[in-house]
Amino acid sequence: MTAGELVRIEVILFIAGIAIAVFWKLVTGAITMRGLLTDKISGQISPARLQLMLSTLLAAAFYAQAIVASRDFSLPQPNEAILAVVGGSNIIHLGDKFWSFLKLARSLRS
Repeated sequence: MTAGELVRIEVILFIAGIAIAVFWKLVTGAITMRGLLTDKISGQISPARLQLMLSTLLAAAFYAQAIVASRDFSLPQPNEAILAVVGGSNIIHLGDKFWSFLKLARSLRS
């Protein structure tokens, strides 16, 4: 076993350990997911937050698939279309936050 293979195994075990720890904290409730998708003002599910989460998870899945498909597990160049989708999703989310901020500021003035 070469030093490079040993480092690769150690990195994989380290990342797997972190993933298991985070999953366990989610299951036991130490990390709360409450309010992740809800609008802070109205308390309803925010479509902007939902589409941001889905586009991010989809982009991560596509990138992980590209890493596995590379055979040597090297980091490939990210797909520009996926980057554009995630960037657009972030812009929509920030626009929604700005709009909510303006509505809140107007209601406080009244």
